[in-house]
Amino acid sequence: MKQLSKRSTFAVLFYINKSKQKKSGLCPIMGRITIDTGVAQFSAKADVNL
Repeated sequence: MKQLSKRSTFAVLFYINKSKQKKSGLCPIMGRITIDTGVAQFSAKADVNL
């Protein structure tokens, strides 16, 4: 039998969303997971001071 192999790409990225800065000066940390061409974004439920 011939085996078919499929290559997948996987990436995890965390970034600071400066466009959603709060009045206190805190910005949320966001995350993005990419698998092949699918993308999922989420909030890390944490804020950082800029």
